[in-house]
Amino acid sequence: MSRTALVLGKGSQLARELANAPWPWDVTPFYVGREIDIENQDLVISLVRSLNPNVIVNTAAYTAVDKAESEPDAAFAANFEAVVNIGKAASIVGATVIHISTDYVFDGVSDAPYTETDAVNPQSVYGRSKRAGETVLGALGVPHVVLRTSTIFSPYERSLLNRVLVRQRLRHDLAGVTDRHICPTSATDLANAIVAVTAALPRVGTVGHGIFHFAGQPATSVFDFIAAVVERAAQLGLALPQRVRPTVAAEWPAAAPRPRNGALDCTKMERIWGIRPQPWRAALDACLQRMTKQTTVAA
Repeated sequence: MSRTALVLGKGSQLARELANAPWPWDVTPFYVGREIDIENQDLVISLVRSLNPNVIVNTAAYTAVDKAESEPDAAFAANFEAVVNIGKAASIVGATVIHISTDYVFDGVSDAPYTETDAVNPQSVYGRSKRAGETVLGALGVPHVVLRTSTIFSPYERSLLNRVLVRQRLRHDLAGVTDRHICPTSATDLANAIVAVTAALPRVGTVGHGIFHFAGQPATSVFDFIAAVVERAAQLGLALPQRVRPTVAAEWPAAAPRPRNGALDCTKMERIWGIRPQPWRAALDACLQRMTKQTTVAA
């Protein structure tokens, strides 16, 4: 029996990778972007009723972490109110919602990787808005799979990876903090995980509902990630070699606080779904190799 997956947020780096992902033969994905305002409940319900999807994948989000501090209404509209609309629409047709969240729901004071049962304590408007989106799906009683992730990278322009490469090519100063830890996550890897979850939903059932962590492993400092990007990009001829300057978070004041430790424990994801994130270095190499091929074709 064929199934339908509605993917919201068509322009996001994750949705763009979902468009290239190996969907199962019995799943037909439909991609919707800004042509539908997901903050408008009537429009969302009308769309969902017309497509009658089995799964709704929400990749849309407000992700301007610092800007959110001065635009809390916009952040909550996209990360909470829109999720309310999606949840209500999903409940009408009996769809399961796959929703993307973030390590920013934690305060980052722990020294250990965070598990799904650890207490949340978001310190930023962005983190609080994303946490609100997580909880509302459960409050609505909608079948859902929330995937918390960290520092998504891809070949696309808004990715941290691409921003680093632009600075490297322009020979601008490159620095990375050594005292903040992240789990760099390939958008390709996350997209493949979403497709795998969609494929396995009928088999896994309700035990697969709830919150899961999926992020590249192991955790690393922001400095080490940026240094790895710069070194491998130079090896592949994407940019000239350059030194990355180590620094600390206190030297980079920002409007929104970041978790000092954004490490996510992904063992629950592997135990329930049988899906393990790639090591981030292998995923980074694959992404940069892909960018090298794209550059060669364009030339």
